[in-house]
Amino acid sequence: MGWFSSGRGNAVNVADHVLVLARRDGGQLDPLQLNKLCYITQGFCLGEYGEPAFKDVIEAWKYGPVVKSVYRKFRQYGRAPITHLSDGRTSLNYDKYLPSPEEHAESAQLPGRTTKAARRVVSAYGGYSGIELLKMTHYVDTPWHKVYSPSRNNAIPVELILEHYRDLVETTPDAGL
Repeated sequence: MGWFSSGRGNAVNVADHVLVLARRDGGQLDPLQLNKLCYITQGFCLGEYGEPAFKDVIEAWKYGPVVKSVYRKFRQYGRAPITHLSDGRTSLNYDKYLPSPEEHAESAQLPGRTTKAARRVVSAYGGYSGIELLKMTHYVDTPWHKVYSPSRNNAIPVELILEHYRDLVETTPDAGL
């Protein structure tokens, strides 16, 4: 399948959008939560639309699915809440300077399906802790579980993510989004 044609965003743009959505809902995310929510957003885009939200590879690390570019961009926060978007200038602490989700999606050139999937994911899963999200991604028969190896960070094939999320999307409420 031609998964990565033009017009797909990159994972860091999607991560920024997830951060904007979470902040607008009154929440803050740490890097572990953010990485898991980006993975789930990828799953929802694949499951709902048959199209990925971003072109970046997702790997099976010890602590679950990881998008390496998102990990690198936000790892300096450790276990603390992320306070800025990836540009380092846009603070998540001051709503008056934070773009609206619609403004951010437009400036990041994110397709509507990606923004809808991200909004649905943040609505359904944004309140979970990083550890809770980690446990969800570690269940038996999840894409992570199928490819994880303690000695390697194996890529999780897009096809496995699509297969797993196709059914999950149908059972997750969209909260009227």
